[in-house]
Amino acid sequence: MSYNIDLKNEILENRPLRVRHKKAYAYGLLLFAQLFGQEMRFSTEHKGIARLYASAATSVVGIAGSVTTYTHIQAGKTVYDVQVDSSEDSVAIQQFFHHEADTIQIEVFQSDEDIAAFCSGAFLACGSMHDPQKNYHLEFLLPRAGLEESFARLLDGMGYTPLVTERRGQRVLFFRDSEQIEGLLAIMGATRQALDLMNIKIYKDIRNKANRQKNCDTANIDKAISAGAKQLQQIQLIKERLGLESLEDDLRAMVEVRLAHPEASLRELADLMTPPLSRSGVNHRLARLKKIAEELEAEEKAGKKKNG
Repeated sequence: MSYNIDLKNEILENRPLRVRHKKAYAYGLLLFAQLFGQEMRFSTEHKGIARLYASAATSVVGIAGSVTTYTHIQAGKTVYDVQVDSSEDSVAIQQFFHHEADTIQIEVFQSDEDIAAFCSGAFLACGSMHDPQKNYHLEFLLPRAGLEESFARLLDGMGYTPLVTERRGQRVLFFRDSEQIEGLLAIMGATRQALDLMNIKIYKDIRNKANRQKNCDTANIDKAISAGAKQLQQIQLIKERLGLESLEDDLRAMVEVRLAHPEASLRELADLMTPPLSRSGVNHRLARLKKIAEELEAEEKAGKKKNG
């Protein structure tokens, strides 16, 4: 079962929301079907939503005629096509919701809960959501362009501001912000999916922090190895040109520890010294060794230049 089907099943299972706000719920489902005018028709791969569409027309609106459901196979899947059989009933449904020119009639709503129920019906008709394990994306693929402005305004008024795009000639309102998606799922009656999304976000956050720490640790190790290799080169130069016995006692002790532990960090070197030093103390001694090596390199370059 796909994530999207599982989500719609949870919305369908939330019967209290549908019963308490049946008019608004039915309005969202009917209005966002493929056809809502002189002809009323809805196509879906979900049998339960097809039945709910038929019930919205017959039980909620109370039309006189019939609603017929046809099934056919498309791309190997069963598709349910539901249609209101008479144009008179289609007109009656429009009048029931005071419908005018593909814009949402807000007088249908008596409360914020009505708007939430309306969004639930709209999502069942034309909504979908990606598996949040992969990415955060919830959308409404609008069946008619005229619905875009009024629906976007309605969502924005509830605190959910959609992004807009077009796909194969159809307008799409969508969300990528996980917090906004969580909120929408909750008001549409999918509280379990909203909680799952929250848990997924927490898991991803912990995993990302762990990865960042791992990357940071790796970078620090690489930095320590690189610095150690450079210091070994400097020590080798001093050994060849001056001899290590020429160094002061504290620097010679530093050289012995560095040679014995070429990959150690400054903190590790500090702990290995006898007696232990501070990190800054180790850094100071290594800086003195570096200065000696640089002076030897400068003398070597000057000598080559003079002989050349």
